[in-house]
Amino acid sequence: MFPWTVALYYNNQFICTASVISPTTVLTAAHCVVLEGQLQSADLFYGIAGNVNKSSPVVRLNFRSVTPHPDYENLQNDVAIFKTVDKIPLGENISPICIAGPDSRSLDYKRVTAMGWGTTSRSRIAQPIPDILQFVGQRVVPNNQCSLLFYFGQLADTGLCAGGLFRGICNGDSGGPLVYFKGQDPVEVGIASYINALIGCGFIGPAVFTRVSSYYDFIMQTAGDGQVCMVSVP
Repeated sequence: MFPWTVALYYNNQFICTASVISPTTVLTAAHCVVLEGQLQSADLFYGIAGNVNKSSPVVRLNFRSVTPHPDYENLQNDVAIFKTVDKIPLGENISPICIAGPDSRSLDYKRVTAMGWGTTSRSRIAQPIPDILQFVGQRVVPNNQCSLLFYFGQLADTGLCAGGLFRGICNGDSGGPLVYFKGQDPVEVGIASYINALIGCGFIGPAVFTRVSSYYDFIMQTAGDGQVCMVSVP
């Protein structure tokens, strides 16, 4: 299930979720790799792919480079690209997901699915991270409503809101894909970025995802292998 998902580790500790988008490229959020204002070295990270149970790894992905968006700051332009040392062994258990193209249209009120290894508790006290990949169905919330009601009018057009009542992303889901199914074909339309800290995880407020279609050029240029699949949605 969801064979594009990657559990991302930093200094041997799970930190974020990510996704395979080509045989040599992994997509995640910039805030997963820029820590305390400093871009961390690629060799401090690795990914686990090929199994929904991150404690039973099938494939370890080592990285030769990591590139956050050049204008990343304060969770804006929250996207980053890893390039792997070796080609990812694609197959039944690991396969890349297509990304939303620049001509994609509004997904307002469409059903989408968020996934990751984030905590499943709404408690504000630190909770253990699950070993098994979690996923949750959500709906896209129009940006104007989301911004006005939950984010103090500060949501940029490059953000995408999605959520559900008492259903949402939480710690550990950062960097993970928000997926729209175009028929049977999965398309990554968002990258898990942040929630309203005053509300917390999984209550009434939608989370903000980086809108993938807004960063198509950056993703394609940084991937640089000509093997990233693009689909216009919806």
